[in-house]
Amino acid sequence: ANAIGPLAAVWMVFSTGRVASSAAVPAWLLAYGAVALDLGLVTYGHHIMRALGNKVTYHSPSRGFCMELGAMLTVLVFSKLGVPISTTHCICGATAAVGLCGGDVRAVNWKMVGTIIFGWLLTCPAAGLMAGLLFVMVQAAPAPPPATASSSSSSGNGFVELWPRQRLRRALAPAKASSSSGPGNGFVELWPRQRLRRALAPATASSSSGP
Repeated sequence: ANAIGPLAAVWMVFSTGRVASSAAVPAWLLAYGAVALDLGLVTYGHHIMRALGNKVTYHSPSRGFCMELGAMLTVLVFSKLGVPISTTHCICGATAAVGLCGGDVRAVNWKMVGTIIFGWLLTCPAAGLMAGLLFVMVQAAPAPPPATASSSSSSGNGFVELWPRQRLRRALAPAKASSSSGPGNGFVELWPRQRLRRALAPATASSSSGP
């Protein structure tokens, strides 16, 4: 659920090719987030509920109400201030604080609290490392030649180019009769391997009318 905002920004850049300070969230993106949230709750969410409900401190209806109310107020206040916070951090802190209100430090399972905090500290560099490696892989992938201003048949939307398979299909498509700049000499067409090599070769500064 917390990733819908960044995902909406990614979708805006992918679909429009521009970057803005705010992005509209389509309805299908909200539906996708709801389905993904339900799948996470069914597959692994019960483990989180078991850990917070049984392994941190004693729970009762009144204690649970105070935990949820405190976490809710914290989220509302910091959201109003524009400070990004995590709802999971809020409910974990509220659970430990309500356990301490019983007057006994031993009422809280500090070993479980330490495990939760260690998971928080570990996920930040782990997510950064994975995202960095994925970006390096995408950046090192073969890129299409840059489209010129006079090229009226450029692929993509100005920001996202066609995938290599689409470029390959377009390169191997039969030449039209009205195409005067197609490969070959007007009588003998190039072989598919030659056409593929010419289509995937980097564009030169002097070629403004395609291969």
